Amino acid sequence: MNFCQRLANTLYTASENIFMHLHYDHRQEAVYNNHFADPKPKLEDLRKSLPLVLLNSHFSMSYPRPNLPNLVDIGGFHINRNRKSLPKDLQEFLDTAPNGVIYFSMGSTLKGADLPVEKRDALLRVFGRLPVRVMWKWEDDALPGKPENVLIRKWFPQDDILAHPKVRFFITHGGLLSTMEATYHGVPVLGIPIFGDQGMNMGKTQAAGYGITIEFTNLTEQSISWAINEMLTNTKYSERAKTISARFRDQPEDPMSRAVYWIEYVARHQGAEHLISGGQELNFIQYHNLDVFGFLLLIPFLVIISITTSLSAILLNSHFSMSYPRPNLPNYIEIGGFHINKKSKPLPKDLEEFLDTAPNGVIYFSMGSNLKSADLPVEKRDALLRVFGRLPVRVLWKWEDDALPGKPENVLIRKWFPQDDILAHPKVRFFITHGGLLSTMEATYHGVPVLGIPIFGDQGMNMGKTQAAGYGITIEFTNLTEQSISWAINEMLTNTKYSERAKTISARFRDQPEDPMSRAVYWIEYVARHQGAKHLISGGQELNFIQYHNLDVFALLLLIPVLIILGIRLLCKKLCMKSSRKDLKKKYN
Repeated sequence: MNFCQRLANTLYTASENIFMHLHYDHRQEAVYNNHFADPKPKLEDLRKSLPLVLLNSHFSMSYPRPNLPNLVDIGGFHINRNRKSLPKDLQEFLDTAPNGVIYFSMGSTLKGADLPVEKRDALLRVFGRLPVRVMWKWEDDALPGKPENVLIRKWFPQDDILAHPKVRFFITHGGLLSTMEATYHGVPVLGIPIFGDQGMNMGKTQAAGYGITIEFTNLTEQSISWAINEMLTNTKYSERAKTISARFRDQPEDPMSRAVYWIEYVARHQGAEHLISGGQELNFIQYHNLDVFGFLLLIPFLVIISITTSLSAILLNSHFSMSYPRPNLPNYIEIGGFHINKKSKPLPKDLEEFLDTAPNGVIYFSMGSNLKSADLPVEKRDALLRVFGRLPVRVLWKWEDDALPGKPENVLIRKWFPQDDILAHPKVRFFITHGGLLSTMEATYHGVPVLGIPIFGDQGMNMGKTQAAGYGITIEFTNLTEQSISWAINEMLTNTKYSERAKTISARFRDQPEDPMSRAVYWIEYVARHQGAKHLISGGQELNFIQYHNLDVFALLLLIPVLIILGIRLLCKKLCMKSSRKDLKKKYN
């Protein structure tokens, strides 16, 4: 089964169990108490201690599923293995049918005589046009408009009729016993299910290829005519019915003998308690091992929680100048920018020359290591190239392929660039980036404005911060067009506010009492010097959500005035009542 089928099956089973519990359990309990004298075990205990359950089913008609030894299939036990002789008139009606017979019975639940008139007449019109005869279980004395080829009776020996070779197919309500008899005798089934398990039974015959279902609400002349003609003309239904019949009949012993054997087995072994599964004592959670799975899934989280609540120092790759000021514990150490070279290294000669000789500056373009520029969709790549080709500045593009089709003269491509050192060059006008944390941090440190094309993760958030700080512009990847690129680049080149804000934020970022790497080393050594520095760990780690946020304290503080107000109100009420009684007493005297 696929997910939707399993979900539907689970919900149906759960709702059925709930319905059975709410609707039937107390009624069964009442019947049990009424008919069986004390002392007696509880009905629930009795259910759990059943040594044998006889199932009116067989795997050939359903789906293979694991069964305990005390769940015994006896499906078809009611079917006659040796066909009895039919009454002479029925035998003759069947034997002399040149094109066969359709047998029609809606069981004992819905009588044919109770069918709505329009549905009954629709059936009669279709039956009257058929080249075959029809045997209809009709519980009334007469059937108005009955065609000549239709024989009605209040009762038919159904099992023996279905065993007759002239029966073409069986129109039924889809009851379990009826579908079982049809299956045993290899007769295709046209079902009109009404309620209960009938729809499920017909669903199984349809899935197995020897049945057709007509919903009762859709029982019209057109639907009946189509279904009957399909059954009469398409041999696949009878062929599948014979195949399933052969599987159903192929059993080592007849079902009734099997039932007798197992009943006697239980009697011989004093109740055969060894057949009762220990699973009867388990609740839903235990039976499905949900507690075990939960525990196994919880272990990694418990380990993580125990680690996170005992961390002596946490090194944060951030700095308040690039984010928002927030309170930090002493063991939360900001080391943002620790990877940046404080003294830029010399660039390769060709790159140095490309940058130094750029009359109007250079744009540096890199999408990091997650999204390679070479993997850009062709239309977005070509849009970038057309815009770059019109620019008065040069472009350094980290391009991971050997060639870039349509590359303009002012664009230099390489599979790798020394990014940190390039961003430190004074000729870099701005940085086109994916918005990764390290890239935006390097651009901020060197005072370079940022044009971001975020893809996933924290990239959108990082670019949002640069944009809010006034030194960045964001283009959504889905909106990466020639028009949006051209506007953003021209805005960056012509509006000096971006470079000014970048220099301002850079000055804040650089203004630190020591470099981030030295700070990281100091605190790591501090923890080592002080045997784990447990004194840095906050006691808040031991508090739950309610305690940490003082919700219990606030609740009490809110409750006190409420209680005082209620007390004053109650006191006033009593004083007023006492005063009223005194006034009444004076008036009476």
